Amino acid sequence: MKVALTICPGWTRIKPPLSLALLAPVLHAQNYDAHAIDLNNLLYHASREEYKAQWEQENEFYWTNPAFVSKFIRDHKQVIDTHVNLILDLESPLIGFSVYYPNQLMTIEIARLIKEKDRSKIIVCGGPQCMPELGGIELLRHKWIDAIALYEGERTIVALANMVEERKKIDYCKGIVFKKDGSLVNCGPQEAILNIDSLPFADFSYFTLQKYANQNELPLLASRGCFWNCAFCVGKLNWQGYRSQSGERVFKEVVHQLQKYPEVNFFSFHDCLINGNISMLERFCELVIDHRKNGYMKPIQWWCQAVIRPEMTTVLLEKMKEAGCQRISYGIESGSQKVIDLMGKQFIISVASEVIRNTHKSGIKVVTNFMFGFPGEEEDDFEQTLEFIERNKDHIDELLPVEGLCVIERDSRLYKEAKHYGLYSNPHPHYWKTKDGKNTYLERFRRFEALVSKASASRIFLTGAYKKNIDSKKIFLSDYNNYCSSIAFNICNGLIQKSTGQEYAFIWEITSQCNFACPYCQAINDYPSSSPLKLLPR
Repeated sequence: MKVALTICPGWTRIKPPLSLALLAPVLHAQNYDAHAIDLNNLLYHASREEYKAQWEQENEFYWTNPAFVSKFIRDHKQVIDTHVNLILDLESPLIGFSVYYPNQLMTIEIARLIKEKDRSKIIVCGGPQCMPELGGIELLRHKWIDAIALYEGERTIVALANMVEERKKIDYCKGIVFKKDGSLVNCGPQEAILNIDSLPFADFSYFTLQKYANQNELPLLASRGCFWNCAFCVGKLNWQGYRSQSGERVFKEVVHQLQKYPEVNFFSFHDCLINGNISMLERFCELVIDHRKNGYMKPIQWWCQAVIRPEMTTVLLEKMKEAGCQRISYGIESGSQKVIDLMGKQFIISVASEVIRNTHKSGIKVVTNFMFGFPGEEEDDFEQTLEFIERNKDHIDELLPVEGLCVIERDSRLYKEAKHYGLYSNPHPHYWKTKDGKNTYLERFRRFEALVSKASASRIFLTGAYKKNIDSKKIFLSDYNNYCSSIAFNICNGLIQKSTGQEYAFIWEITSQCNFACPYCQAINDYPSSSPLKLLPR
């Protein structure tokens, strides 16, 4: 049986999609004919010239705008129909979509077009945006989405393929939430894959590397999850605990990909943290250094994300540099120890300074992330962040100001423990404010601008999508003011706060079109006319 896997715009087209490359070989190992289709990149090359800039990472917010997505589809109707037919021509009864926040709207639209042409197709969505707490239930409100996959997808996609092959439909299956008799059935997660060394290497043979922005780069994953519990983070929710491959396994995959793709010389590690397992990281570096010195492999370069740990010693960092590490991105977020502790980050500010300096001195570029106005951050704390940047400006190569300022994601610890952090329950993701009224969207925006100004004055290169905040400041502030003036009449899927003078009450979820076009909203366009779908217990 054939199984089709795809990913829609807007997603990065710097390199091939790792999610599809990881799932396809697992299906092949079970004798399924898997086909990975990067619809995101195919539509980029087939799109009109004036749209191509929207594939740049800093412009991904366009794809979360329903008006933009509708216009893109209207302007590319024939092109999109052609590519939908390419998927249908595979004659795969099961079609899987990889879904992230930026490509959610396009995924829904492509799924709709597929179902309109062939209602027998079973469409399953997986990926970070499919967690029930983060938007998966909203996806299932659309009649063309049959199920969402929970957590990592290898065991689930195989189980679904087995079921569809045998029964021509989906029913109770661990690892999914699916529709049955007008309700949603949560089947619970599959067991986590503890020995991830046993998984096959990522397979990029479905993609033409020359069609990507970085033709010599491939993404890899050496570990899963994170063992920290940062209050604002939901990045680890899609994983079931932290697990790491061995240094030998990571090295073998690098060698495999180099042999298969001689033009490749750069790898980007998409781990939440590359240094969760220090012995793995050190062993990988040693193997690369040894084989390169002995002429068994060519020099490589790579990039990774890491957390601040005292184990990131000069010796290890110099070993990483010798093994080809070019950049490390550290999530510093604040220069105040008080705020770091409130966030749940497990490092000391002085250690952060030391690690940054040692990383830079080893010849590895340092990228630092900062956010603004985390609950509990007072003006003095923010000043400490500016002072941290001043002290370390000679050792920070790039600074990434979080363009979302401080977003409160559903199911983050910050969201679930809102009252503990001095917030009203069920806080708005962007426009939340503390009960004392001191920490508001406007104040966070001011701190964002102050940090950008500080970095510019210190001649630190600014990176990321921060510039959209500056370029669209008037629009963003106008949207905020509109939200504030309209809040009493606003209905937004149970997320919106409504002041009652003493506390905050919340609008219940409705089953008709929302009556307010919030700029951050994913705009559910297909509510059923009857009562909302009910999530049944496992």
